[in-house]
Amino acid sequence: MVGIYSADSEYDEHQWTYHFESCMYLSKKYRICSHKSAAEFENPQQAREFFHAWKFRDKYKLRLVEYKTHIKTEPPKSEPGSPREILERIRTFESSSVHSTAFMWFVGQDIHKMWSANTIKKHNKILSKYNLDILSPPLETLQPLDPGDDNEWHLKTNQIYAVK
Repeated sequence: MVGIYSADSEYDEHQWTYHFESCMYLSKKYRICSHKSAAEFENPQQAREFFHAWKFRDKYKLRLVEYKTHIKTEPPKSEPGSPREILERIRTFESSSVHSTAFMWFVGQDIHKMWSANTIKKHNKILSKYNLDILSPPLETLQPLDPGDDNEWHLKTNQIYAVK
């Protein structure tokens, strides 16, 4: 996107470094707009050419804003009977405190330090519907998901380039 700011500004560069929604941009019709209507380009060279074709380019300075969106993906499918699948069912059908107890138990936390004996007894009765006995250590602990070597652009942070 082409971010712009006044050439007469007391700032030597774009003053909204971290607030992209507060910046001024150029729309496809060469009008000043918000980030929602800003023109988008495939590469920085196209953005520069677009800015320099604008008749008011002498009154403003150019700031290229690389804006990347996140892609929604489906969560990984858990095997039936795995801790993740059981926790998903508990989250769907039980209260958040019961889900928290089950989660902490699956990751190996001592739930006796977090809950009273009566609460643990009550939660154990509820979790017995899922074949869990939280009074004994779990047979299988919850392992963190492996992010792998994902160098996808949508997982990186936004980059801002200033062009003078």
